[in-house]
Amino acid sequence: MNTSLENTTFIEEYYYDDETPLEVGAPAPFIVPLMGYVYPVLALLTILTNGIVVIVFTKGMRTPTSIILVALALSDTLTCLCMLPDSVYLFTLKNYKTYLPYSWCVYRHYIVGDLYRVTRTCSNWITVVLGIQRYVVVRFPFKAKRICSFRHSVIACVVACFIAIVVHLNLFLFAEVHPLPVTSVTNETLPNGCFVLVPEFYIEAVGDIRKAVWLYYIIGGLFSRLLPCVVLLFFTCLLVFELRKGQRFVFNACENALSKKNNTQITQFVVAILIIFLISELHDAIAFGIYVYEIASDRLSSILTEKADVIWDYIGVMLSIVGFQCNFWIYLLMSSQFRVSLKSLCSQGYRRQSESSTMLSYLQENNALIKVTNKKLDI
Repeated sequence: MNTSLENTTFIEEYYYDDETPLEVGAPAPFIVPLMGYVYPVLALLTILTNGIVVIVFTKGMRTPTSIILVALALSDTLTCLCMLPDSVYLFTLKNYKTYLPYSWCVYRHYIVGDLYRVTRTCSNWITVVLGIQRYVVVRFPFKAKRICSFRHSVIACVVACFIAIVVHLNLFLFAEVHPLPVTSVTNETLPNGCFVLVPEFYIEAVGDIRKAVWLYYIIGGLFSRLLPCVVLLFFTCLLVFELRKGQRFVFNACENALSKKNNTQITQFVVAILIIFLISELHDAIAFGIYVYEIASDRLSSILTEKADVIWDYIGVMLSIVGFQCNFWIYLLMSSQFRVSLKSLCSQGYRRQSESSTMLSYLQENNALIKVTNKKLDI
């Protein structure tokens, strides 16, 4: 494969400026503190709280809904992990002021660029699965146990992840990152930069690269942003409508007052999760609509300039992580069953620690007694 700088098709034609080392450029003033300090704190807190969610739902609240919530927590955690190192490296450590070295360019392209989109799209579709499942439980309580089983919940989450991978598979084939030697004005050799080009096999397969790029963009945006929002908005409206009609469906399906209360609370916090998701993701859906209009009218960057587009993207990243963080507090504040399970697990952990400490003290005292006895016998 030809990797020289001549006779190659550069992705810079669509995304970057020149055949020079990839530069991040100076972001808007508020982006640096937002991504350099606020985002890392929220990301670490989200990873911690999602770990708690996974433990509570796998050990204390095993239901078909909890399977989906665990899958959502894992997907959100992976999304945070994709972006966190880049946020620290670029903005916390202020490396946005220089060009990206080759190793970080590879990471940023494939992990922050490609894998991040996959995990976020996966979160979007798992949230859609959650909304559909809860609507079925409320609307068809007598059939819900059969339709929304453990097995079907697992299959639905796997399908959601499969959709995310297929939608963005093109990203992993579309570009290759190559090292680019860099020399300063003083002829000092610096660490390699990078350039990104379209592989020859891809050019031969698709022919018109520009058309392929925009076709992917429209399909990817449709299935990762717009369609999940539309489907979820539809089922959220249906779910709220059913709740306003009364809880008779839920009540008829429950055997006792406690299960009625738990089911009602679960439905309420699922609605809260769906609303938070829609608020955060509609931002990207709006951006997708603007991009499609610009492409259709052949007026690229006429509404969202390149600078405004970058700011819009970072705002979308912040909205998404705020949404991830809200999920834990929704569980904690709205679900008494979640609080009881969390308290029970904490109590069990404390009790085991106390028992271990007591046993250790007993063994230490016993060993001390044996040593004293042996000493006396020696005398």
